[in-house]
Amino acid sequence: MTADRSDWDIVSSVGLTALVVTAARALEDGRPDALVHDPWAARLVEAAQPPDPLPTGPGSPGADAPAWRTLADLLAVRSRFLDEAVRSARRDGVDQVVVLAAGLDVRAQRLEELAGSDVYEIDQPAVLDFKDDVLAGGDTNGDTAGARRHRVGTDLREDWPTALRDAGFDERRPALWLAEGLLPYLPADAEADLFEQVTALSAPGSQVATEYLVDVDTLLATPPLASASGVLGVDFGELWSREPREEPAERLPRLGWETEVETVGDAATRYGRDLGTDGDASVGRHSRLVLARRR
Repeated sequence: MTADRSDWDIVSSVGLTALVVTAARALEDGRPDALVHDPWAARLVEAAQPPDPLPTGPGSPGADAPAWRTLADLLAVRSRFLDEAVRSARRDGVDQVVVLAAGLDVRAQRLEELAGSDVYEIDQPAVLDFKDDVLAGGDTNGDTAGARRHRVGTDLREDWPTALRDAGFDERRPALWLAEGLLPYLPADAEADLFEQVTALSAPGSQVATEYLVDVDTLLATPPLASASGVLGVDFGELWSREPREEPAERLPRLGWETEVETVGDAATRYGRDLGTDGDASVGRHSRLVLARRR
C-alpha cells in the first residue's frame, strides 16, 4: 500500500482516513433523507478522541464546512451502492461476504439482509480490536444483525488468502467481495495482485463491488479535495497512489467477470442526491462504481 499501516493509529495517516469516512457516515445518518444509516458511526468517532474534533452529526462542530458536506454526500452515495450490492447478492443466494481492508465498516451490525450469512472482515488486528472494543461497549453489545462475523486479522500485503481460509471461508461457495475506499491507496502492482487473488478464490456466481478513481491529479485539484487537508485533516495527495494502472472496468472482464460501471455522479442522480454543478459534481465524475459477477 502507499501508506504504511504497520503501526496503525486511528487518529493519523490511513487510520485517520477511516475515521474521517466514519464521521461522514455519522453526518449522513442524521439527515432525514439519509441514503445510509449507521447508528454506530458517531460512537466510533467519539471513542477515537481525535486531537482535532471531527463531526459526529448535523450541528456538531465543523459539520457545516463545505468540504464535510461534499465528503458526506459522495461517501453516502458510495456506501449506498455497496449496501445495494449486498442486498442484491443476498437475493441471489450469496451467503459469504468478504470486506477487504474493513476498517470501521459495520455492515455486519447494520444490514439486516446479512442475517444468516458469513461476513469476513480483513484488516490488521489493531483496527479490528479498536472497532470491537467500541461496539462491545455500547447498548447493542456489538450485535451483528444475525450475521456470523469472522475476524481475519492480517494485512493485505501478507498471505491473507490463507488467513481467510483459516477463518472458515469456503472458496467452493460464491462470495461477495467489498472493497470500499481501498483501491486509491494501492500501488498498481498491488491492485493487480489483489484482483487476481480474489478471482482465484471466487466460485462461479461470486460478485465484486468496489469504486475507483480516474485522473487522480485532476481530482485532487478540485476545490473539495484541495481544501481537504486543512478542513478534514487528511492529505489525500500524500496517501493515494498515482501510478498508472489498468482500470478495474477493463481488468475484471479480462479475468472472467461480467462488469457494470457507473460514475458516482450518475449513482447520486439515481438516488435523488443533488451533487450540484461545481466541485462536488466534478468529484462525482472522477469516481467510478463497479459491480462485477463471476461467470
